[in-house]
Amino acid sequence: MDLTTAYDVKTLASVLGCRTKDLVYYVYRRPQALQYKEFTITKKSGGERNICAPTSNLRLTQKSIATELAKLRTFSSCVNGFVKGRDIKRNAELHVGRKYVFNIDLQDFFGSITFPRIYGMLISKPYQLKPKVAACIAKACTYNDILPQGAPSSPIITNLICAKMDSQLTKLAKKYRCRYSRYADDITFSFNRNLPDAIVTCELDQDTGETAFVDAGHALAKIVEDNGFVINEKKVRLYSRGGRQEVTGLIVNEKTNVKRRYIRQIRAMLHAWRKHGYNDAQNEYWEKYESGGKEHNYQEVIRGKISFVRHIKGPSDPVFIKLAKVFNALTAGKKITLSLTPEEVSEQATWVTESDLEHGTAFLFEDIGFVTCAHCVGDNLIICHPSAPTKKYAIDVIKKNDDIDLAILSVPTELKDLIPLKRSSNNAAGKTIPIKLFGYPNHQTWLPVRKENGETVRSFPSSGVRYIEITAKIIEGNSGGPVFDESYDVLGVAVKGLNKGTDIKGAEFFAIDISELMQLEVSKNK
Repeated sequence: MDLTTAYDVKTLASVLGCRTKDLVYYVYRRPQALQYKEFTITKKSGGERNICAPTSNLRLTQKSIATELAKLRTFSSCVNGFVKGRDIKRNAELHVGRKYVFNIDLQDFFGSITFPRIYGMLISKPYQLKPKVAACIAKACTYNDILPQGAPSSPIITNLICAKMDSQLTKLAKKYRCRYSRYADDITFSFNRNLPDAIVTCELDQDTGETAFVDAGHALAKIVEDNGFVINEKKVRLYSRGGRQEVTGLIVNEKTNVKRRYIRQIRAMLHAWRKHGYNDAQNEYWEKYESGGKEHNYQEVIRGKISFVRHIKGPSDPVFIKLAKVFNALTAGKKITLSLTPEEVSEQATWVTESDLEHGTAFLFEDIGFVTCAHCVGDNLIICHPSAPTKKYAIDVIKKNDDIDLAILSVPTELKDLIPLKRSSNNAAGKTIPIKLFGYPNHQTWLPVRKENGETVRSFPSSGVRYIEITAKIIEGNSGGPVFDESYDVLGVAVKGLNKGTDIKGAEFFAIDISELMQLEVSKNK
């Protein structure tokens, strides 16, 4: 049973896993003023944000509602806020290396989402919940008939409310060949062509190229207005390539990066700790950031900031490593991990290949070089990585064998410090092994490596080549990608699966056993 089959408060309570009398009490009978704690926090951009946090009993009900609401819809790739596995980094990566980046914010985003809007959405297509169920959910998730910031159900509701607008803005972006994404109330378009008046209206200084005037275009403004939102005119921003480009607080000129002042703040906090001692540094921080109050542990604040740098810049970034080393030397508690996890090693070693022929996947293998499929190798061969998509490296073919369908590629000097992958000691013959498949099917610049779990089905020879059949789906563009065992050591190289002419019902997915790489010979037609 789910929300779509519930027809009254009793059946809704059953779906949520609570007693009917408790649901009725906390939603309809107990005064809301007794169920919320209101306070303000300081925004990074200035000003204050009002937070309404529900008490424990109502909060549990809202969590259950959020879990069930999330089952009603799969959100499109343009939505990066409040969706599992998506964050501000993913939102920013879409717009890396673009000529123009255009941002708008929605004014009073949560406050503009009211009880009638939520109720109306839930009883309408595609959800069509029963009126009593929709009314109870809308009542449970609003405070004074407004969606509160601080409630666990609010994020999923904002995404459901914005789904129609996201679809319309995605179509608008496709029409004008630009990119669109949304993180909560932060909407971003980016362009490599001239700016379309339908999305952005602006005047550029002919001498400096800087923006003299900028506003939302007529089509964009109409879509936002038709969906019940108002553009915050104070937060309409256009960034050109010559200056610093920002998306959700991250720099996106060449790669996703944190602002310099963020790094300077961490350094200053570490310096204060080292010079004045922990207690004095913490007290000074409390006095300077009163909104944080003494509930914030100084050490954990720094740890969180450094961990954020790691997430954005990567675990091998020298700035992160230096900050982490200073922190580890000062703390008596848990250290920040400096070494890469096996999964992170696998991610940094798996690259995109592009040529006049097609795109595919390659990986750096120990004592060999980059490895890919022979059928992915064409003229003007380059490799790039989603962590820095604007940096492309020309690469040469060292060995290539079309019969085995494997190729060994050179390693550019700039990538000599990458950590290579190792050969698996497992033998896929005669047993089932859990595997992970990495690769870049249907690759677009901003998309990270695709990972799919599966297992080996069988190992068999064909025309003198040993293959491994796997359950993970190999999709066009995934060719050349590594097939890992549970230790992230390489079992094989993805070679055959789905393409445009394949019937998925009869599709089989094959990898070349990594042992074949050791027998690779220079092809006569190299």
